[in-house]
Amino acid sequence: LMAGAPAPAMIKPPHIDMSDHLAIKETSAKSYTLKLTVSAFEEVKTMRVFVNGKPTLEVPVNAKEKELSLDVPLFSGANRITAVAYDEKGFSSNPKYVDVACKRAELAKPNLYIFAIGISDYPKLSSKWQLEFAHTDAKALVEALISQEGKLFGEVRFNLLNNEKATVQTITETLDALSSVDDDDVVVIFMAGHGVKAKDGTFYFLTSDGSFEEPQKGGVSWTLLGEHLNRIKARVILLLDACHSGSIVTETIVPNDELAQQFFRGGHGGVMVFSASKGRQYSLESPDIGGGFGIFTYALTQSLGPRAKEADTNSDGFVEFMELVDYVSQYVHRETKGEQTPWLSRKELFGDLPVAVVN
Repeated sequence: LMAGAPAPAMIKPPHIDMSDHLAIKETSAKSYTLKLTVSAFEEVKTMRVFVNGKPTLEVPVNAKEKELSLDVPLFSGANRITAVAYDEKGFSSNPKYVDVACKRAELAKPNLYIFAIGISDYPKLSSKWQLEFAHTDAKALVEALISQEGKLFGEVRFNLLNNEKATVQTITETLDALSSVDDDDVVVIFMAGHGVKAKDGTFYFLTSDGSFEEPQKGGVSWTLLGEHLNRIKARVILLLDACHSGSIVTETIVPNDELAQQFFRGGHGGVMVFSASKGRQYSLESPDIGGGFGIFTYALTQSLGPRAKEADTNSDGFVEFMELVDYVSQYVHRETKGEQTPWLSRKELFGDLPVAVVN
């Protein structure tokens, strides 16, 4: 800035007043009437509503201030309704949300698709790089999520690939099949094993055929994985337990106006990547954890089942994805005395998404 030049004008982002913000509601209706007032310093251009992170309503506003009454369609069971307003420059308001439990049984529940990969055996690596519990972690996570069938989700379908069954080809074929999943549904992908950064900076997840010297042979590159994830129209949660997994994403992606427009055009479902460790930390596993677990997966399974009530910090009867992230992060950080720090390395979800029912 030139000396003596006036400071640039600071404009407040849009604002939403919503009396139901943070409330927990129940209904037997097919929809919920969301009442709110949107305002902006200049003009609110668009109001968007997401249900469980899924684009649901997009309403033109084109006014400095406006009262809105919106009928938001619901799923059977848990509904996190999130409202976000945008001005003409694309700046967004802080999100406001309400949790609505819908008791109408004939309404559809989303289906859950689980793709779990666990690789403990690496024939091309030395004995010190063999893992003990990656394959059993994958199985344990599948079992924890299967218990949500008929509760939070309609059907739960899974594909479990362990050790030598998890080849680049079988992984790619399964990811291809997930591109046909309905956009109302949810996909959870779990990958436990070794991750390595190649000399050119590319991150690879090693299959049993992989080596540290040539990870491109027998490795699934992050680029390839990303291309497949972007073809999935459902909401995707990627749980990654691989050494140096912090290398895969440099920063969290913040949901913005451009991304919201993509979602409402139906071209994207939103990807969340929750990594077991940050930077060059190792991901710890031990026979002393739950009878034999990686500590990241143990914390995940606890938050989805035995400790779900503890993870459900807003006491709405459901564990939302961000509650799971908080529970797992705090548990692992505490139990490892800060040696391992899980982190949410990518978040494209607008609002939040329930992942488990509290029994």
